[in-house]
Amino acid sequence: MSGAIPTVELWVAYTFLPILAVTAFFDLREMRIPNWLSWQGLALFAFCLPILGIDVWGVRALVGACAFAVCFGLYAMGWLGGGDAKIFPVTMLFVPISVLPLYMFSFSAAMCAGMIGIWCARSVYASPDSNWVSMKPGAAFPMGISIAGSLPLALLAANAF
Repeated sequence: MSGAIPTVELWVAYTFLPILAVTAFFDLREMRIPNWLSWQGLALFAFCLPILGIDVWGVRALVGACAFAVCFGLYAMGWLGGGDAKIFPVTMLFVPISVLPLYMFSFSAAMCAGMIGIWCARSVYASPDSNWVSMKPGAAFPMGISIAGSLPLALLAANAF
């Protein structure tokens, strides 16, 4: 199915995509990512561990722990929201190690696309009365949309090349 990503790792990554879609929705609508999404992601990863194989566990746990440390530092400095700081490390658990560099590039691209998309949407739909908190004037950037878009983008890019 894929040359760059082992099929098992690809399907494990696919199982996380619905959680990312809900993450993007909540961040756009409420500018918050509920804790239960991070917990569901962790539970799903724990469920997938036997499928992935023991050789993958440690590396993915290390990548997730490093992402958590960086995100915690960014959160402590006020540069990252709490929900973002929790869902990003969980997302990293689902990134196939073989495409990790491509994923980081995809995350950067998703950040740029997300910022442009939000800027365009706010120029048309911004209103203090909006039910979508991200569309209120002066609202912060909902990074959950970039986190949510980065994994499918990386998977598509890895399968395209």
